[in-house]
Amino acid sequence: TQDLLTALRGCSSASAGPRMWRALWIVPLTLQSSEGLLSQSVPSSWISRSRSFSPLPSTSLLKRFAVSTEEELGVADKQSSMSRPLVSATFDSGNILVTDIVEDGDEIVFRLRIRPDPFTEHTDRRQHMQWFHFQAVNVQGQKCRFVIENIAECSYAAGFQNYKVAASYDRDEWFRVPSELRNASPFQQVARVNSDAMPASAAPEKPKELHLEWTLVPEQASISFAYFTPYSYERHMGVIAELAASPAMQHEVIGTTLDGRTMDMLVTGAGPLQIWMGARQHPGESMAEWFAEGFLRRLADPHDPKAKALLRIATVRVIPNMNPDGSVRGHLRTNAAGANLNREWWGGIYGDYEAPTLERSPEVYHVMKQLEEHGCDAYIDVHGDEIIEANFFAGAEGIPGWTEDMQNTFDHFSKAYVDASPDFQIGLGYGKTPPGRANLSICCNAVAAKFGCLAVTLEQPFKDASPPQDPKYGWSAPRAMRLGAAMVDALLDTRELLEAQKSLE
Repeated sequence: TQDLLTALRGCSSASAGPRMWRALWIVPLTLQSSEGLLSQSVPSSWISRSRSFSPLPSTSLLKRFAVSTEEELGVADKQSSMSRPLVSATFDSGNILVTDIVEDGDEIVFRLRIRPDPFTEHTDRRQHMQWFHFQAVNVQGQKCRFVIENIAECSYAAGFQNYKVAASYDRDEWFRVPSELRNASPFQQVARVNSDAMPASAAPEKPKELHLEWTLVPEQASISFAYFTPYSYERHMGVIAELAASPAMQHEVIGTTLDGRTMDMLVTGAGPLQIWMGARQHPGESMAEWFAEGFLRRLADPHDPKAKALLRIATVRVIPNMNPDGSVRGHLRTNAAGANLNREWWGGIYGDYEAPTLERSPEVYHVMKQLEEHGCDAYIDVHGDEIIEANFFAGAEGIPGWTEDMQNTFDHFSKAYVDASPDFQIGLGYGKTPPGRANLSICCNAVAAKFGCLAVTLEQPFKDASPPQDPKYGWSAPRAMRLGAAMVDALLDTRELLEAQKSLE
């Protein structure tokens, strides 16, 4: 495969002539075993073109072409391909396609494209994309310019204005690198609306081309970049196992996903109030699972007096990753079938489309069954927002049957969270949905309408929380965990209103 990649890179010029088709003959032979690596390392158009070559020549002929191509390029006498700058995204949550890697004066230019999610039928009727996560290797001490070329096609392109890329050498500490959005002058920044998806007719006109660019000289041989600090499936499994070993916490598998992964739920407490948290319906919003981990770790602390007090009055159920398939696949908003899970909580909203179902959205189906079995007095649905630089709640004010008591509980809960964390605020957000206009296919609205309870969508920024801001790290995994831990205080402070609401059931 390395020989193949070397040959293909040597054919990038228009003058490559016969060398190009010789290299393309090689591709089908290796596609079955190496397509993942190829798709991250060479232009995708080359791979798609290669599939049109038929019939395949003999294996011996292919080998001769590979050797002659390498000799023509003089690769054998030059540096090994192992020392050339490369890009890889063939790992958990990886997402990037390589268009080209070229030298331009004193810098190496990486031309890249974000790979879209599967098409979302019935509800969104589009392909989402925005999440990226990749590693550049063999780059130490070299000036590198990274260019993501298909930003105009992204779901929330305005989110890349004033955005800093997350970067890491050790995949543990993630710092921020300033970026620039090119060709953005006619593009107006707009906030997402409370429906969590702006209708196409209301979306601002975007330039046909938008590029996100950043430049740096890596201090080490390899460096990773991501839209936000990733939360790996390996960490997910490790945290579940660690917390499940606590005598006060129980691990339940409530179902499986389309890819066969478990839907993990942690349960703790023995009180009558039924409090729920679901995180990361949209897999690219990895800060949501960091938030959930912070919340869970505080609940598991046997020496925390407020956590102990909450668990005396409530039973808490947490699904830390609602969309493990999309998380591993590197999607922004969808599961393995292309379903936007936060549009799968109520059927009949989009014509005759029924949701949730085991065939398309088993993740929501299984959680809804648990809700119906145990009841719900409060639900926190944890997300991330690409544009707004703040942590905030989106409420369920637009549902049928919204009452003054429900509004008072929501307002009290919001103020209690402001008191509990300096990173939470109530000034910025989506605004209120008009009465009776709530989209019931969204989790927060569906749960509030079905159970008559407090239900909120907790949004965190991909950029930074203002104020306070952190120029080096921006909004980060540690800050998300601290915000999650502070949720214990806000829930405990809202105890009396939740109990009064429960008494009316």
